[in-house]
Amino acid sequence: MGSLLFLIYINDIVNASKFLHLILFADDTNIFLHHSDLNILQSMSNVELDKLSEWFKSNRLSLSIKKTNYILFSPKSNCRQQLINSFTIQIDGKTIDRVENARFLGVLY
Repeated sequence: MGSLLFLIYINDIVNASKFLHLILFADDTNIFLHHSDLNILQSMSNVELDKLSEWFKSNRLSLSIKKTNYILFSPKSNCRQQLINSFTIQIDGKTIDRVENARFLGVLY
């Protein structure tokens, strides 16, 4: 599928969730979600990713879980470390890997 057709095809992915902030660039999609409470963030992430998964299924697209990962930005604090270590995000019952850094539009974070 040509680049322009692909962009037109996935352009409405931003309507899959009212809480997720999606940034689309070529065939790369980045999703941002924030909350001050890690428990709520984890719950929201999983609920909203379920909605996104449904969008993929209804548009007959697949998501490569192996290429999917997330970063958790949080102030360093010993009391929060246990929550951070137990933080889990899943799509279709498959756990997404947490990474320490990732490339976003050519910049390593």
